[in-house]
Amino acid sequence: MDNSISNKYQIINIGGQNYNIGKSTRLHVKMTDACNARCPFCVARLGKLRDENFFDNLKQKIEIAVNKLNVENVVLLGGEPTISKNLFPILEELKPHQKKLDEITIITNGVMLHDIDFVKKLAESSITAVNISIHHWEEKVNDDLMKIKTLSKDELIQIRDILHKNNKQLWLSVVLMEGVIDSTEKILKYVEHFATVVDQIRMFPISYTKEHETLAEVACFTKSHLLAPERLNKMFAEALTYGEKIDLDSKQFNLKAYSSAKIYNQQVIFKSTEIHKDKDDEEKNVIYSIKLLPSGKLTNTYHDRGLDLYNLLK
Repeated sequence: MDNSISNKYQIINIGGQNYNIGKSTRLHVKMTDACNARCPFCVARLGKLRDENFFDNLKQKIEIAVNKLNVENVVLLGGEPTISKNLFPILEELKPHQKKLDEITIITNGVMLHDIDFVKKLAESSITAVNISIHHWEEKVNDDLMKIKTLSKDELIQIRDILHKNNKQLWLSVVLMEGVIDSTEKILKYVEHFATVVDQIRMFPISYTKEHETLAEVACFTKSHLLAPERLNKMFAEALTYGEKIDLDSKQFNLKAYSSAKIYNQQVIFKSTEIHKDKDDEEKNVIYSIKLLPSGKLTNTYHDRGLDLYNLLK
């Protein structure tokens, strides 16, 4: 193995096969397939709640993820993670590992955060940041797109203040797409609108994946709303000139794919059209993130057909 690879990965034998595990990996906990929003670019819009088996040996799975698979960051996602009955029990199970984990974040559409008691309970848990998906600065536009009641600016400020009292952060995520946020001017308007409200804004281009092909209307929407890579990268480059560059932590971000600047005194992180992993990762048997699925399987993919990491490493 060359030095550039050995500096990034640790060789671990899994089931008789050597794998290169990132020295800092991310655990994605897919809480549920269901969602209470209906975003047209997401297959979870028709997902359903099902029996979840997270708690089969959950404590041991988390210990393997942290102690053997180098997990330093945990992301709770779905579907919509806040509607899972296992949300707070899993956050409780993560508490003993807080000193070893840099981040425990949750990605949510914000519907459940209209309930301030729910927000307080979340703020008192082991999470380090709440990341809310809002795809336009105008509430009505976002309502119509996601088919939900968007959190108002005043509600976001109240949520932020509750989180800050518990030393937690509030982030926003926005998917950039044709006809919604599709220009440098709109990027800057979005950032300016929320600049005094949240701690961080993350911007991602809409994507089209094989998973979208399982739902015709999602495939159609994503294909028709893609932004050309050249146009997207030009938008990012222009937006970055309005701010002061911020260096990102290479342990958490692929620096080929992400850039960041402080714009209107707000940290904004852009994900370019570059892929997260190196093109030859598969040839090198690289595992750069771990998944815990609703089935209870700890694996290297979002599908049950991936490696059974728990049984191979316990």
